[in-house]
Amino acid sequence: MHLRFVASAAAFALLSALPALAQTPSFQTTAYQNNLSGSSYGLNGHITADLNGDGLDDFISAVSPSFDAGCTGSFAVTLSKGDGTYAAPVCYDVPSGDAIAFAAADFNRTGNISLIVGTGQGVFYWFMNTGVGVLQYRGVAAGISSAPAGLIAADFNHDGNPDLATIIPGPTSTNVNDLVVFDGNGDGTFSTGPYLYFTLKQPQDIQLGDFDNDNNTDIAVHGYNGSLVLYGDGHSAFSKGTLVGGSPIAYRAVDLSSNGATDLIGTPLPTTSGRGPTTYFKHLDIQYGRTNRTFNEQYVYLKSCTPDYTPPSVADVNGDGINDIIVIEASDCQGNAPWSVNVLPGKGDGTYGPEQVIYQLGTVAFFETHVIRANRDTKPDLMFFQQSPIGPFQDLAQNTTTGNFPKCNPPLYGYDIEVCAPTATTGAASPVTFSFGASNNSLARDIEVWVDGNKIADQLKQAFSNYNFVDTTATLAAGQHHVDVYAKAWDSEVRSTSFDLTVGSNVCPKNGENINICSPILHSTLPSTVTAYARGTGDPSGITRMELWVDGAKRYSTYASDTLKTQVILTPGIHTFTYYEVMASGQILRRDVQASVE
Repeated sequence: MHLRFVASAAAFALLSALPALAQTPSFQTTAYQNNLSGSSYGLNGHITADLNGDGLDDFISAVSPSFDAGCTGSFAVTLSKGDGTYAAPVCYDVPSGDAIAFAAADFNRTGNISLIVGTGQGVFYWFMNTGVGVLQYRGVAAGISSAPAGLIAADFNHDGNPDLATIIPGPTSTNVNDLVVFDGNGDGTFSTGPYLYFTLKQPQDIQLGDFDNDNNTDIAVHGYNGSLVLYGDGHSAFSKGTLVGGSPIAYRAVDLSSNGATDLIGTPLPTTSGRGPTTYFKHLDIQYGRTNRTFNEQYVYLKSCTPDYTPPSVADVNGDGINDIIVIEASDCQGNAPWSVNVLPGKGDGTYGPEQVIYQLGTVAFFETHVIRANRDTKPDLMFFQQSPIGPFQDLAQNTTTGNFPKCNPPLYGYDIEVCAPTATTGAASPVTFSFGASNNSLARDIEVWVDGNKIADQLKQAFSNYNFVDTTATLAAGQHHVDVYAKAWDSEVRSTSFDLTVGSNVCPKNGENINICSPILHSTLPSTVTAYARGTGDPSGITRMELWVDGAKRYSTYASDTLKTQVILTPGIHTFTYYEVMASGQILRRDVQASVE
């Protein structure tokens, strides 16, 4: 059914009289002269991923006449410079054919995101990442019998290796298509997995999700007569769901309701009958995923109509902890400029406030927004395409809103969980504050915090692009506790970290096996004055000394003591803390931990 929400003038006046609960979003926008990302071949033909491991999104797109990459090749990579700006694109060639689809994942388990490039001839090439965003061609990964209608990477069988899924489009006479899964072997090679035949008119691209919230990755396929969700069984096989939409709708897969089940949100594509006028639409179509593999449909009405192929995006852009909708609208319902990039602020009950214009530029037309992380804060940024009278541009909009955004940045480098609170395993007072930020290989889902085997938090709201966050508190009894943190992505990737925590005592306990580092916690974020605190394993009478080294330089020593505690002043960046325990017997124990200084 369709749920329609219309705000009356009286209701609006009442809402306006209430205290503001969220800031109006604001952005600082920089226009790139068509050298940031291309927009060809649908959502699978231009993607984002953190290729250089700096915790920020990079762009991968096909080189085409509509994209001025400034270099010659089949596809281009535009790397973040780490300061909110981007370097010039670098082009790469495939051995033959045209690059039309991309999938990014750690296909050979090196800790670096590499790339599978699909061509119009149905060949998939593997490009390995050196770790700094430089790609090296390594060979053919897989192949199909025709140009793919989409390409995606995920761990479909829960073996820890990224797999591939692609669509072989069928003839227009039957519209019978073929989903093909290639199971990853963890070394950049693939084995042919299950097939699934399904009927859909002219499939265009595919997206990941978990539409029934069963922790198995599903696939949404978008076509001319609607969208079809293929539900995964956790063993690389899929089954067909029911068709949703019933017409061409530019959908994006998101967890709009923040309940762990992926939803679809889209804009209906304008339609033309014969030589008659084009019909534009003045609403968003939302399909809420349910655990019984059905969908609830909702319309959200707009002030103006949406132009051609402008799938909405979703993120909490105003910092109130509720997802908002980013949508492009034209000034009228005839496709005319000026167009504007708007935010519909979420209210937390499935309804949305009136549009707030965040960017408008004369007669410039906009299309296709993307939520990214462009700088080192926890605010979702935007990238969208524009078509101006002097040619195409890409606009990078960095979020400058003052709101209650997550407090913990993801790691400065690599893909892991950063610990912002607590930063030491001793001295905690109840209620204990926990704050974590994570960087994943693919689209982020949620972060769970467990204490002593009990889940105390599951943050589904504070996630965008490949990054997720959680800030929470817990009342804990005095004594020792064990903390586990899990950061999850929609492709079944799970990252974790764990540590012991002592509440109500500043004493660093022994662990009996090795040096117990009580400060700093692994991958924690610290101020410039860092407390280094560790406890040895042996009887103090048998210990000659304990030493602290930071980044290869000795910083402190204690003698005839099993405890080392000191403070060191460090510059911003990632530092390695090395603790030594030297025994009178000549035995030397060592433990290392890395942490970041802001």
